[in-house]
Amino acid sequence: MRKRISYAFAVITLLTYTHLLSGEYINKSYDQDKIIEKNGDYTFISGPSYMTLHSDHRFTFSPLGLSGRTIDGWWKSNGQTYVIVGNWSWANGMTHLEDFRTMELDIRVSYDEPITTTKKSDKKKVKNPFQSDLKVYSPYWTIEKLVKTNKTVYLKWKNKFDKNKKKDK
Repeated sequence: MRKRISYAFAVITLLTYTHLLSGEYINKSYDQDKIIEKNGDYTFISGPSYMTLHSDHRFTFSPLGLSGRTIDGWWKSNGQTYVIVGNWSWANGMTHLEDFRTMELDIRVSYDEPITTTKKSDKKKVKNPFQSDLKVYSPYWTIEKLVKTNKTVYLKWKNKFDKNKKKDK
């Protein structure tokens, strides 16, 4: 009898993991580009910092507090991977003036509803540190690649997206 129960448990476990690994849950992600198109930007938090993918392809990374890492740059996507070329700096601290890097982020949104709220009593949500109408998300994301680059690459990206902005006007 125990052998049958162990066998049944193993089959159920295997089927469950097969179903999960098929991607229905793990790879279920909402299209950030659609959220950007609808809201004008996509802001998400990461510990003491927040990142924003703006509709004009600007990227900002800033601390929630008075001091911390900052990145000002430009982004493009190919699905859920976002390539960002930016100038890395530090708010209210010593920093290099020109620290250009290329970063690849893999962003998987766990749900399409923002996590912001103005109610402090709701423990499942965080207090919105921004203006009240900004939607803040909490996706699962990873840095897939981070390499130093040069100012020429940064300026090419900046000029590319500045030209696109002027065409839209």
